[in-house]
Amino acid sequence: MIDRERLLLYNIDYNEIYRLLKTAFKENEVATLRSYQQYLPITIAGQEQTIREILANTLIRSYPENSTTPEYIPLQYVIRTVPDLDIKTITAGKNGEYIPFRFYELDQPAKQMDKIKQVADSQATRQSQAFEWDVVFSGSYFSNQKMLSELVIILLISILLMYFILAAQFESFVQPLIVLLEIPVDVAFALFVLWISGHTLNLMSAIGIVVTCGIIINDSILKLDAINELRKAGTPLLDAIHEAGHRRLRPIIMTSLTTVFAMVPLLFSYDMGSELQKPLAIAMIAAMVIGTLVSLFIVPLIYWFICRNEKLRMKNEK
Repeated sequence: MIDRERLLLYNIDYNEIYRLLKTAFKENEVATLRSYQQYLPITIAGQEQTIREILANTLIRSYPENSTTPEYIPLQYVIRTVPDLDIKTITAGKNGEYIPFRFYELDQPAKQMDKIKQVADSQATRQSQAFEWDVVFSGSYFSNQKMLSELVIILLISILLMYFILAAQFESFVQPLIVLLEIPVDVAFALFVLWISGHTLNLMSAIGIVVTCGIIINDSILKLDAINELRKAGTPLLDAIHEAGHRRLRPIIMTSLTTVFAMVPLLFSYDMGSELQKPLAIAMIAAMVIGTLVSLFIVPLIYWFICRNEKLRMKNEK
């Protein structure tokens, strides 16, 4: 705290005090280093000292009353230090100071946010009726939650559009459901593997699940199309399923192995950004493994069960 009465007594300019304090506390900026869009200030640094030592060793020029010659006095003569309680560290960003919290490990973050707001409101009413706390939560957790909700909406719209496209291609309202039935199985298994490995559903893992489901569904579509073509040529149902399975076995296996082997190096990387890539790799590998099994065995089985029931119903009608 600057003693203004002593400034008048020693005839010292307030701006001179401010300049010396900046220099003493290593805030004397001499230049600015510009690198692309970053601006790094260059300051003069000195030896580490306490506040009292800095004020005692830093001299300032003064002109006492009825004296024409300048005198140099320590800054501690015109500055008083008062102990007080304050924040040990301050975290700030482009929008100002903030207190960092991590919500990813919390089971119910909404309840914790409500408690923080209640505590802030109670502290504000205790201190002053006119004083108000402005509690706002923002950060990567909330932006990721928003992106995930938008991604879910986009996924549902994509599935609906895919159903209509497949219905027009297969000329059936039932066969597209056989293909789309694979999506819940792949998603559930990928989430289970993420949970076992200690990861959560974030933006990167969600992108991996969506991409893998698209690849696996393409294999099931081609397999059902091959079965339908063989049946149109007069091949019996079981023979058409077996023949289509033989034809599509190699492409499905090669597609799955290519995707899995491409994701394996990401599991053993420890460089910058690897923590973001690991959930994506785990989700893609898990969805690809279970999706391959579903495309090879479950999809033909469901197709046989539905078409077999249709034949039985047609015979009964006749």
